[in-house]
Amino acid sequence: MESVHVQETYGSVPAYFHNLKAASNSPLHIASEWGDPDDSPSKKGSLETPSKKVQVHLLTPGKSQNSPAQNATVRRGSSTADSAAPSPPPETKKGTKVQPVDVLWAMLNDIVGKDKMAKFGQYTLRLLLHHSKNTQDWLSDEMINVKSINRTYASTERVMDLGFARVLVILICSVFNSRFAAVVPAIGIYRQFLRFGKSPFRIRNLYWKIRAAMNNPAKWTFNPSLFSNTTLGEIISLYYSINDESILMGKLGLLKNPTVKDFVSRHESYAWYCESWFALYNAYSNLQHLSQQEMDAKIQIQVKKRARAISRQLLGGGSENPIPSLTSSNLDDDSRDTVALKEIMFKKTNAHIDIYKTLSDIVFNSYSVWGMALHFETVQIWMGISASFLSSVKLYREKKKELVGNRKP
Repeated sequence: MESVHVQETYGSVPAYFHNLKAASNSPLHIASEWGDPDDSPSKKGSLETPSKKVQVHLLTPGKSQNSPAQNATVRRGSSTADSAAPSPPPETKKGTKVQPVDVLWAMLNDIVGKDKMAKFGQYTLRLLLHHSKNTQDWLSDEMINVKSINRTYASTERVMDLGFARVLVILICSVFNSRFAAVVPAIGIYRQFLRFGKSPFRIRNLYWKIRAAMNNPAKWTFNPSLFSNTTLGEIISLYYSINDESILMGKLGLLKNPTVKDFVSRHESYAWYCESWFALYNAYSNLQHLSQQEMDAKIQIQVKKRARAISRQLLGGGSENPIPSLTSSNLDDDSRDTVALKEIMFKKTNAHIDIYKTLSDIVFNSYSVWGMALHFETVQIWMGISASFLSSVKLYREKKKELVGNRKP
């Protein structure tokens, strides 16, 4: 919308009309009831005071306020309300609070987030199916079970004779088991598809790393830097990827040899077990390193505070620093130190989560690798839920931090 100022060339405009100045830089919008906040009835007085001046605007559509047509002669009969363009939707302002739905959406757009959330749903559904089956078996006997209910007691009267609540629970558990029993393996295949295809890239990276570390190819001498924890982790990850992808190929019917299928299934558990122990070692080492960084950061903050206190005493400034430039510099240093300390604390919390998550994986896989008897029937299911939940929490924290950083003003 454009505001057109009335000039003396329009006609018989009173002379005092040109001595008035604008009380506000924003023109009166056509949809505004009062125009400017100063014109609201809640303000003191309803008449114009001598210190308050008015700017008169005639509104014309379709032009910006800085258009050269502001000084043009106003044409009579022009319409503004009918040709006004609709206002655009409100834009998301920077610095707004990140909602949990936004974080979950960012997780779903990430492959790792899809895998962790699918794993949590998979093991949660396994737990519900387990308890549903046990409940159905506990309530059923030779006289009352799903088959006898469907075959003999089809009428409502006979069902009421059996006990409506008992029959209803048996039917609900039976329907739940029949509908969702096939979902658990389907989610497992879906997660394997998300992980599929990494082996060729890992083989290529490891090959070029070994080739670059060879000092003398004829004598097979290597650079000592090749033998590191990073290289060991890459070998374990490749070992796991090959067996995991082979299992998926067996499920899809591309790998039909039963001996090979049994071999890769067994070694997939071994590889996962080794990877879990290696991840636990890395998480513990990272936690020790972050703890040392945290201590150093806190000591540095305390030393700076003590040094500023001593400098104030030496300069005779009392409780206040007499030099403004030093005060602003100190505030900047405090801000940077606080941000660095918060970053260390954030990473330290993630390291704790990694330790608990890998411990859950180790407990889960120990029963499969060592052939241990389950202490209770759902111990592996609960360990799977724990590991997937902790992984989701860590990813949620990282995604939220990323979104908050992007929305800072």
